[in-house]
Amino acid sequence: MAAERPFESSALRVNLERTRSHRGELSAAHTALLTAASTQYGVAKRLRTFLEEYHHRYPDYPWLSTQLRSIVLQDFWFYEALDDAQTHLPVFITVMSDLLQRATPGADRRRILQTFFEFVEHLAASDRAAAHRPVVDAALSALEERLGGDRDLLVLSSSMQHSIFRATAAAHGLQARVAALLRDALAAAIDSWRDGAHIENIIDAHEELFGNMAGELRAYLGRDWFDAQRARLDAAKTWEELQGIPDDRDIAERFRKGGELFSSPVLRAYYISAILPLKGLSHLNEHLLWDLNSTLRSIHEEQGREEMSVFLAD
Repeated sequence: MAAERPFESSALRVNLERTRSHRGELSAAHTALLTAASTQYGVAKRLRTFLEEYHHRYPDYPWLSTQLRSIVLQDFWFYEALDDAQTHLPVFITVMSDLLQRATPGADRRRILQTFFEFVEHLAASDRAAAHRPVVDAALSALEERLGGDRDLLVLSSSMQHSIFRATAAAHGLQARVAALLRDALAAAIDSWRDGAHIENIIDAHEELFGNMAGELRAYLGRDWFDAQRARLDAAKTWEELQGIPDDRDIAERFRKGGELFSSPVLRAYYISAILPLKGLSHLNEHLLWDLNSTLRSIHEEQGREEMSVFLAD
């Protein structure tokens, strides 16, 4: 079943409906893919709707990024079984690479990138993996090119590679290449968080408040900790050894758990409030807000309304 397109407002709905006629011509490769899909009604319908939106002058990227998963992953069984699969499967590589460039940063690009990695893993884990090897090589080349030119995407990819690549990392002849891609992503993640000096900035802003806890917090998430992770990364030689190196999500989760260092709910509340605006924690906002609400309840129950008022005033 085709995914329902999300609309944020009735005005947006009307505007998009008025522009439905602004569709571009399908490429020869996309037309050939549609022809190949014509033997399966549901597959063909999903593909046609997707390609029409993809070629639209004003494409709906949230819808495309969601529907992409149905096209590339749910219907993978059909496309990999085509007689000309090695001709048609690379079309999805081009589409995903293009969408990564065109879509705005945020949930859409995260979803597209995850789909891209899962597509590669589907190829490598398939019973037809040997036949798909040229497509895997092409997909990895596209990922290397796209990630190499976009540091934010490279950082984002670190956790995806950790969790998704299994058959791909074990495939004969790919181990070194896949390990190198993960190594680059982990290095970018560690360096990005370290260079942000977030904990140092938080301590500088609240040094008197944190008191002797500042040193413990610095040891837990300061530059020295990141330097140690970088040294571990530099020493890791294989994919298996790279599994123990923290990725972007691991580091973000460590920031969230930093609040557990403080036995005082007041200090914990200040810490959570300080890390909430960090860009790298945006996907944890709901969890952090839950942590903050829980901590504020503790302040109210243990120390009363006056202490709560002081914190809120700050």
